[in-house]
Parts: sequence; C-alpha cells; structure tokens
Amino acid sequence: MCNLVDVLDANLEEINMLNLWGERMLSLVDLIKRDTIPLEVAAYLMEGIQNGAGVLIGAWPNRAGKTTLMGALLGVISSLDRIITIEDARVIPQLTSGSRDRPKTYVIPEVSRHGRGYLWGSPVVDVTRLVDSNTRLVTNLHLDSLEEVKDIFDRFGSEEALNVFNFIIFIVPPRVVDEVWEYNTSSQSHERIYSNAGVFSLDFDSESDSQKSQKRIKWEKFLLLCLNQDIYRIEEVAYALKEYKNE
Repeated sequence: MCNLVDVLDANLEEINMLNLWGERMLSLVDLIKRDTIPLEVAAYLMEGIQNGAGVLIGAWPNRAGKTTLMGALLGVISSLDRIITIEDARVIPQLTSGSRDRPKTYVIPEVSRHGRGYLWGSPVVDVTRLVDSNTRLVTNLHLDSLEEVKDIFDRFGSEEALNVFNFIIFIVPPRVVDEVWEYNTSSQSHERIYSNAGVFSLDFDSESDSQKSQKRIKWEKFLLLCLNQDIYRIEEVAYALKEYKNE
C-alpha cells in the first residue's frame, strides 16, 4: 500500500493548486470561525466526506467561495483517498475507478465553458460514470438553485448523473453556506437538509439517527479541538485529523 504521508502531502498540493487567487486556501476550521458554515453542519458534511461522499458546490457570482469550500472539504477526506484533478477532457478515457485499497477522489475545478482547465457538457457526465463505492467526484459551478443544476445536467445529456453527488451545496456572498441538499437513496432525489434560515432537519429512522448523531458529535469534537488549539491552516487540520483518527 502507498505511504499515507506521501498521499496526504500530494493531496494537499492538489488542493492548494486549486487556489487561483494567490491567497491561503482556507480550512473547514477557518470557515466555521468566519461564520461561513455552522459547526454542526460542518461536522455532518465531514462525516459524509470521510465516508466517500461526492460534492457539488454552486454559486452564481465569482469569488462567492465555491473553490474555498471545495478545498476545505477536500482537506478533511480520508488519508487513503488520492485526489486527482481533471483539467482536460482528453484524459477522461484513460481514467479508471478507485479500489478498496486505493480510493480516488476526482476533482473538476469548475464545470464551466471558461476554457482551459474546466469541463463542460458531456465530458462531465463521462466523469460521473467513474463514480462507485471507491470513487467520488467533487466539483463546483456557477448556478445557485437545484432546479438550475438539474436543467444544466439535463442539457449535458443526463440529469441522473447528479445522483453521484451525495451533497449539493449552495453559497451566497460573502462566503455563507445557504443550502445543503443530500441525496436520498429511498426517494432517489436530493432533499434539503439545511438552509441559512436556521433549518437543519434530518429525516432518518431512530437507529440511523442515533448513529449519525454519535458520528457527528465525534467530528464536532475534532473541529472544536482545532478551534480551541488555533489549528487553522489546511495542512495543520489535515495532519491533526490523521492523528485524531489514530487515537
């Protein structure tokens, strides 16, 4: 098996390369401190991310915080996962899904027609076909409602391709998480579990709700630990998480 430290360092390099503005890539802990996202929502997303959840982040304006949130969430993936950034549709036929020992997180920096480094149209759907239990996709795009996202994927040729995203998150300026939608396998649709109006509703049966609550508490404790010990930099958070999981 590959060296986990090497994978972690390589992942952090990939995350920092997503930053086009020359600023420090913010961590999930940074975003909690800056009131971008509530602690309990961050912990819930973190649990999903740790278990291979795919994520799509949407916001219409430039610099609303899409890439920032994407990088922050990538910063708390399992240290087994290898982040692979896709910037050219021509490489897609050579890509393969991950394995149990070597899961993969594919990242499309942005679903956009802006040109080099971005993907648009059917190539995006092609990447979603790689997603399985050992492979996820993380990306963002310039849209700010679920209906708009469904419409654009329908125009790409497959609205069903959206189902690979366990979470669809919308942000409003300045860097505030406005809505979180989670894919429900029973209804085969995305359902809103959080809104910035203060609603955080989770529809689970009693057993899974209990399990989710315990897991969420575990990650809340980790995030609070980082906040209390001034662990903010994305590299520091990633290494603290590795140590926390080994305790």
